[in-house]
Amino acid sequence: MSEALDNASFPTMIELEQAWSLLAQVAADVSGERETQSLPLEAALGRVLAEAVPARCDQPPFDQSAMDGIALAAALKQPGQTLVCPVDGVVAAGDQPDALLPREGACVRIMTGAPLPRNCDAVVMVEQVRFEAGDPERAVLVEEVAVGAHVRRRGENMRAGEPAAPAGARITAPMLAALLGQGVRRVRVARPLRVGIATTGDEVVDYRRALQPGQIYNSNALAVAAALGSHDGAMELQQLGVLPDDLEATETCLARCHDLDLVIVTGGVSMGRFDHVPQAARQAGYAPVFHKIRMKPGKPVWFGRHPDGPLLLGLPGNPVSALVGTWLFGKPLVRALQGTPFFVPPLVNAPLEDAVHNRGRLPLFVPAVCHNRDGGLSVRPLVTSGSGDAARFSFCQALLRVAPGAALKKGELVQVLLPFNP
Repeated sequence: MSEALDNASFPTMIELEQAWSLLAQVAADVSGERETQSLPLEAALGRVLAEAVPARCDQPPFDQSAMDGIALAAALKQPGQTLVCPVDGVVAAGDQPDALLPREGACVRIMTGAPLPRNCDAVVMVEQVRFEAGDPERAVLVEEVAVGAHVRRRGENMRAGEPAAPAGARITAPMLAALLGQGVRRVRVARPLRVGIATTGDEVVDYRRALQPGQIYNSNALAVAAALGSHDGAMELQQLGVLPDDLEATETCLARCHDLDLVIVTGGVSMGRFDHVPQAARQAGYAPVFHKIRMKPGKPVWFGRHPDGPLLLGLPGNPVSALVGTWLFGKPLVRALQGTPFFVPPLVNAPLEDAVHNRGRLPLFVPAVCHNRDGGLSVRPLVTSGSGDAARFSFCQALLRVAPGAALKKGELVQVLLPFNP
């Protein structure tokens, strides 16, 4: 643990950017400690590479045509002159290189992806070729021909031995295609991140039970899991259940989580009489890194680490605050712990469709919906009753970051955070 994070007087009420910095610092400290495993490439989609994968062959593996057309030596076509060129045959994709070589002064038909004969150095696309008196054996070329036109040279994309994919890269569909194109069969990846999710509150019950007076359904457990990407093969999620509003029970649960990499708890992190998570975490051996972030909703975020076990991220229990905290902190932290670079949700500027005000003293995150207006992004704030309004928040597509005291009019630019992108 770094000296900055080992200080007993840990920071409180920090700025959002400072919270991201501390999360990234802790993730960098611990993410390299997890074991790795070898998997068949087809089973590794979504996993994070633990080591670089070198290219096995040149890409493309031979000079090839990028177009359907005519292949020839560019020197045959003199500037300003029309060339009538005999056609010596067809080279198709899958043919052996140099299986067909045109005679001197001749050309060949060639298909996209076909190997370029070694005595040809250019391709004329079929749309620029006509044939003399309808004779398919005599091509008439009027347009100028440049050496290398519509030719993919061997190794121009990648040379054998170069890194095909770096360590720390997530295997996406495009990367899967690139590695399959190299004939890669197995890759070494980080083992799945083990994440536990717990909710707190005597009033919280399973959504499959009938509600009794004073009770609410447990929406946070599955909503937080979904926001983290519970379908992600690089993560194993464990539901830890609902913790009662009891200090000893909360401490016992947190003390039993040493086989996990990260524990996320919603609720119990503020200053109320039954908000036991900060004290229970300390008693269970977790050292606090920060508590409270200058933002609304979601101010009372608690983050700490155990010297022998997981990290602990405590989020507010209101459903809107829990999801905002997951998008802003949980998901970036999970990705960094998986071995990819710490990814801060992007902020872009977009015009407002309705006015938005922040009369408070904290930066405000306003839920919004996005529209495509005149080829660009515009945003409309959603009207909700607060951090407990999961019904209206369900339409949220973005978060507007509004500074304290700001009064933005329709058409003004606002900072838009898109937490739903990878």
